[in-house]
Amino acid sequence: MTAGPRTQLVLTVANLDTGAVASTSVMPGDIEPEPAPHGGWEIPLWSVRDELAAQVKVDRSTLRDLRYPDAERAAGLAAAHTGPGHPAWSIHFGRTVAEPPVSVDESLARLCALADLLCLDLVVEARWGVFAAGLNWDIRFETPGAAVPRDQRGYAASLPAAVDRTAVADALAGLAERSLTAPAHFLLPALRSAAPPDEIDVERLERRIVQDCGTPPPVPAGAGEWTAGAQAIWRDRRWRHTSLCRIPGPRPAIPELAPVLRRTWQPPLPPWLGEPIPSVPCPDCHATGWRHPVLTCRRCGGHGRQFDGVVVTVTNLRDRATHVEWRPSRTTSGDTAASVLESGGPPVVRLPERFRLSRLAGVFGVRPVDLLDLTGERVVPQELRDAVVPVLGDGPDPVRRYLRAAAAGRPGARLLVHATDWAELPAFDAFAALVVGLGLALRVTARDMRSYVDDPMVVHDLLWGVEALPVIRPVDDAKPADGTERVGEPEPVDEPEPIDEPLSRSVQQAIGRCLRYLELAVVESLPADPARPIPVPQQLVPPVVPDIVGRLTELAAAHAGQVMAAHLDQAGCRYWVAPSR
Repeated sequence: MTAGPRTQLVLTVANLDTGAVASTSVMPGDIEPEPAPHGGWEIPLWSVRDELAAQVKVDRSTLRDLRYPDAERAAGLAAAHTGPGHPAWSIHFGRTVAEPPVSVDESLARLCALADLLCLDLVVEARWGVFAAGLNWDIRFETPGAAVPRDQRGYAASLPAAVDRTAVADALAGLAERSLTAPAHFLLPALRSAAPPDEIDVERLERRIVQDCGTPPPVPAGAGEWTAGAQAIWRDRRWRHTSLCRIPGPRPAIPELAPVLRRTWQPPLPPWLGEPIPSVPCPDCHATGWRHPVLTCRRCGGHGRQFDGVVVTVTNLRDRATHVEWRPSRTTSGDTAASVLESGGPPVVRLPERFRLSRLAGVFGVRPVDLLDLTGERVVPQELRDAVVPVLGDGPDPVRRYLRAAAAGRPGARLLVHATDWAELPAFDAFAALVVGLGLALRVTARDMRSYVDDPMVVHDLLWGVEALPVIRPVDDAKPADGTERVGEPEPVDEPEPIDEPLSRSVQQAIGRCLRYLELAVVESLPADPARPIPVPQQLVPPVVPDIVGRLTELAAAHAGQVMAAHLDQAGCRYWVAPSR
């Protein structure tokens, strides 16, 4: 017999700063539907959510309103719970203290100021919808001179909505792929405009862009040009307006594919663009003449050229940025500080200090492992931090090979780096308590590779992994029932699933990755049978979390090169040596 739809909704509020958790279970008939402002009905859950937020001391302004508007389903809460997009367990994260409220004008102004700081364009775009009627809005960073992307990325119905949902990370996402066709230049930041910037008025900007969009294009599209949308480009502290037109050509074989667009007017390049970065054709791309729409060339990263120079930009993404040029010395004696190092593998060359990204970490008061690639949300490769390159018998000199590898796949041959202080992430103890308070388990792994520091081609960091998991309690579970911690020398144990090796260079980075994918563990923890009730987690007083980070650091140092693991749940904490792959 097939089980019926799930009729329970669990609403949870969790405090990221303390680990406190409060929940309630809502069943059909518990809350009366109310008329929605724009017609239909809605189930007013926001008052329940606010009560939960007060219990865990979360400022409710850090939480978004939760509503279920549905004219047909509002009277039956069960149907609303099981409909598409309506989860059976809704978790809301909040902070103890809210940031000062910011208007949409101020939010857009911050993105514009960051574009000026980083020497990038901020593009506000509206396109006529391909899959939906009306205009779709998007806000993104681009390298000056990049072509208009083929695909639409944003689906906001208005400019204020697009501003509201566009964080800095959202605007940067995909920057490298969008800007592979952009010309590569060295920078002259001192030539940035000193004149007062244009006023940031979202309402007025939206009206101007809508005006430039004209009328919707004909459907089906013919071979001629038509206005497909418009852009406002923030460049050198000014808005530059242009319409978007379809490039004439045959209709695509797949009508759903967005047409290739171009700007009807190209704004002048900014004055802070310096001389072009020298380049040569990529030998792999030039030899084959083949370009794949998805896969990129490993040698050039999709540019089609190799660059003999890189512009390195390190920023805190708030108010500071440092721009550094990496280029071959104009005199032969300038690179004589390079040294050949013998390692366990092929010999490598360590370049002079001016090519080492790690020296810029101290300028921002962070560790070298806290330098993240802005265009990929990954740690900057170790070879760029330490400026090492393998010795090869043929080909360009080590400096040029290093620069060409550093520029591969970078937007405009620019290495954009975030010197992050992780201030926006919760502390480890609070996050661990929160995960356990949700009824999940936390697995932390560590692998100490610092003993390989003499081999520059081997990772020599202390690596970390943090993962939230559904709790599995076998019948013969031997974990202590009193919540005490198991200490002492860890022993190899059998795990139900292989353990992924830790890859993060810091605990904070591992926490950020775990928080980003926490909802997957939440979904996996739901009972498969809809008839079984969902647990309603409560943890108003977070427990004291053992010093897992300190303990794993000690154990990993004593078992260099091996993966050490800790498992924390409501029953306690245990450690073991993970089986080697």
